[in-house]
Amino acid sequence: MASSRIPPADFLMAVSLSRFPRHGVNFASGGAGILSTTNEGQAIDLKTQLKYFEEVEKMLTEKLGTSKAEEVISDAVYFFSMGSNDYLGGYLGNPKMQELHHPEEYVGMVIGNLTGAIQELYEKGARKFGFLSISPLGCLPVMRALAVEGGCFEQANTLALAHNNALKTVLTNLEYLLKDFKYCNSDFYNWLHDRINNPSNYGFEEGVNACCGSGPYGGVFTCGGTKKLTTYEICENADDYVWWDSFHPTERIHQQFSKALWDGPQASVGPYNLRDLFFDYEKLTIADIVDEIPENENTL
Repeated sequence: MASSRIPPADFLMAVSLSRFPRHGVNFASGGAGILSTTNEGQAIDLKTQLKYFEEVEKMLTEKLGTSKAEEVISDAVYFFSMGSNDYLGGYLGNPKMQELHHPEEYVGMVIGNLTGAIQELYEKGARKFGFLSISPLGCLPVMRALAVEGGCFEQANTLALAHNNALKTVLTNLEYLLKDFKYCNSDFYNWLHDRINNPSNYGFEEGVNACCGSGPYGGVFTCGGTKKLTTYEICENADDYVWWDSFHPTERIHQQFSKALWDGPQASVGPYNLRDLFFDYEKLTIADIVDEIPENENTL
């Protein structure tokens, strides 16, 4: 997750060890994909981000020594927020990719690359992982504007659900196979879908249309006038909206879900939330819950 105190990895490569950050490193790149073919040449793909991590690992070892560097790598939380670009631009916006791969096969490719990255980090000492699942992509204003019969673009939602279900299975298996593997996986799809359909239940006024953009639902990506079409409309108060522009939720949505990721219940995140991972809380088992019940309440 981005933070004003977490510098991007490409910047970090150019600074000296004496200025190495204490709070973490941001490897994210706008438009990046899990697959290297997604927005190729326009963003730093996952494979390249892993190479940057190797450089950070070397810098940590030089600065702290092998033992302390291994401790830092083990204690860190590795947060993934990727995949949407692979399905929107990488597949639905790429007729050639659709000709080459059926949807199920393509999801398998994306999940396979992501699984490989997780395993690679684990082999380097990473033990704690966080994941932002994919949102209902077909309900983005840009995709809703493309839907022939109105409503959400169901093919995009189907891909998002397939990805999320496959990731859930992979993480369950990795937790079983890999010692000390812990993770926080979010249900961003249903969380956001509920706010899109029932905005007033969560303090919003508008769940379908974008605050900034043009065309149906604000789905034409002209916000800011930086594209070929320079005209756009903008709402008076973005906090009333679920969607900021054609592709992105508002800051208020991000604030609410950041809170859910940090200390939310298992209805939103699980089996751990991020706070659990950062402070090494253990998840409760049924046995733990039973043990906490006073003895006189255990009898009928």
